[in-house]
This record gives sequence, C-alpha cells and structure tokens, in this order.
Amino acid sequence: MEATKVTEVSYNQNFRARNNWSITLANQGTKMTTDFLTYESGVVFLQGYTPHSLKPKQIFKLLCGCFEKASNFEKKLESADLLNGYERVNGILISIGNVPVLITKYDKDPDKVYEEWNKKKNLADAKD
Repeated sequence: MEATKVTEVSYNQNFRARNNWSITLANQGTKMTTDFLTYESGVVFLQGYTPHSLKPKQIFKLLCGCFEKASNFEKKLESADLLNGYERVNGILISIGNVPVLITKYDKDPDKVYEEWNKKKNLADAKD
C-alpha cells in the first residue's frame, strides 16, 4: 500500500467562527481536505466527511496510508504544533456518511475498514 502524504496543513477560521486547522491528504492522485479537530490519547479526530467527490473506499485508502512507514502524517502534525514530539498517532477517528470509523495502525487494511463501515451503514440505513 502506498503511503499517504500530507500536502498542506493550514490554519483557518470557518463559517461557524471556529478557529481550526485543515489538512490535505494525498495518495495516488487522490486528495482530500478535512479539518483536524483534536488529538487525544493517541487518536486524531477529523471532521466528518460526506462522500460526494470521493468514494468511501478512496477515503479509507487515504486514511490507512497515513500509517505507512513513508507517510509524513505525524511529522506534518508535529511541525504545525498539533502534536508534541513525543506523541504518537495510533488511530484516526472520522465519521463518513454519518457512520463513525476508527482506523488504527494495527488495523489499516482499507478493504476491511470499508467492509466494517458498510455493515454499520447498512444497519443504520435499515433503522431509518
């Protein structure tokens, strides 16, 4: 699997008058920009994403690639002072289509992540 690169980390103020950081992830020609919300206990929380321009499989491939050895994910977050030098990212939490997904460095197969997400999404759709 190819490593995901962070191409940009930028500070902005969004329409809700919240100050936040946006990060842009790139992997094999696919790009996604989302907001970095917080970091707690080894987990990065990202703003939820509704798949319009990207398919869920593409999103999971981008996020799983953040745990590949050649990824600059942690280094870019450290350089923006979003992580301290001693902190490590063990997981990424994001909601895709209103279904929460936790991707960890121990479970980073995008196909498996997609299967689990799809099961949860189907259960949620059946309840609605």
